Amino acid sequence: MVAGSDLEQATMVAAQLVACSGLSSNLVFKANLTGAELKRMVRDNDRFSRECDLILKTQMQRVREILEANKPTIQSIAVDLKKSAKLERHQLSEHLGKNTEISPSVDSTIIKLART
Repeated sequence: MVAGSDLEQATMVAAQLVACSGLSSNLVFKANLTGAELKRMVRDNDRFSRECDLILKTQMQRVREILEANKPTIQSIAVDLKKSAKLERHQLSEHLGKNTEISPSVDSTIIKLART
């Protein structure tokens, strides 16, 4: 894992769930574990690691289903971003539909295409 990556963060959330929430086959509460201790458990404890992996795989499948269900919308947003490198709140609302509310607290330019 790359330090700070999305995968590392997701792994740590899964490890916290396994350690603290009773969402695993081992119901021992391990809330006092530090981040370093959780990482060590993921690395060294096969059972703990498998349970974290199951959570991650389940959530990855959910993400894929959400992306697939929204593929046309995502693609139309990508086309507009490719053209202008940003979308304003009203443009995003047009893509998402009239029943979708975008919080007024969101900056007026909410999506920008990252330039590398």
